[in-house]
Amino acid sequence: MWTALLAGAVVTVGFGFLFGVANFRVQLAMTASVAMLIALSFTLLIELDFPFRRDAAIGADRWQYLQHTLGRTGSNAQAALIVGAAPARR
Repeated sequence: MWTALLAGAVVTVGFGFLFGVANFRVQLAMTASVAMLIALSFTLLIELDFPFRRDAAIGADRWQYLQHTLGRTGSNAQAALIVGAAPARR
């Protein structure tokens, strides 16, 4: 999968150079913006592929706290407040 994604990125950026633009700086800016968009997409893909790692991770202590609170109260409204969501209305 990664090989196909990287090959597609190279082909996409390569095609950017094939479009003839009179000003080289404009063509370079277009190609750089497409390359930046692809790099940001790959970064997002990597971050979403490993959701429980790195800086945005949710540690085991928070999950245990949530499980303990759900077991103690049984209230979905309080559990929703713990994880940051709005409670469901009845």
